[in-house]
Amino acid sequence: MHIDERKISALVQAMREAGIWNVPTMALWDLFYSNETGDELRRTRLEVRYMPKSMVDQWAQRKNTMLKERAAFMGFGVGSKSGARVSEIRRKLLKALHDAGARIALGPDSPQVLSVPGFSIHREMAAMIAAEFTPFQVLQCGT
Repeated sequence: MHIDERKISALVQAMREAGIWNVPTMALWDLFYSNETGDELRRTRLEVRYMPKSMVDQWAQRKNTMLKERAAFMGFGVGSKSGARVSEIRRKLLKALHDAGARIALGPDSPQVLSVPGFSIHREMAAMIAAEFTPFQVLQCGT
């Protein structure tokens, strides 16, 4: 996979100038590209107990399918080294958006694939902090 990181600055500038709001959903994309199976996630994400079992079963199966297809989402292998690279680039892009003063809103895009409403916003906040936001800056994005 080739991504020309030199183009990030121009892209970010264009988005800022256009006044585009960005909702990065970092935690969800990290989940999509993780090597964890749906069954592992079902065991480790205790919050799924608040969702209907049939929905959790569907989510786990979808995650397992993502791992098997290896080409889901934009043609990059889910759970592969390419997936780790996608997550890295997304963090760099988010940081660049933030540093440039682009509009960013906090949002986890849940419910979907093992992302439970309420809990998912906390995961998203942690992902934004991992992208070098301060906790206060994350809260600003959410208000």
